[in-house]
Amino acid sequence: ALPPPVADQHTPSLPFGQLSFEVPGVLPGERVQFSVFIDGDVAVDGYYKQNNAGAWVDVATAIVTSGNKTRIDFAVEDGGPFDSDGVVNGTI
Repeated sequence: ALPPPVADQHTPSLPFGQLSFEVPGVLPGERVQFSVFIDGDVAVDGYYKQNNAGAWVDVATAIVTSGNKTRIDFAVEDGGPFDSDGVVNGTI
């Protein structure tokens, strides 16, 4: 099992801006895995998301560089602290 995400007390650098997405049709309360790919020559130390309390938290579960791409893995739970609406409703 992975350790829980760690809250960061500062606002992280966001070289690519913020990413927004909506995923309908998940099982209520389901935890869904995501991956984001970036250029491998960009230094990255995590994937930061604001929780429902407004704190920035590194939610990356893995950061892997292969060739010229870096893959950042993270998960969001429907209704969890990183689900924007915070409601168990089948949409992240």
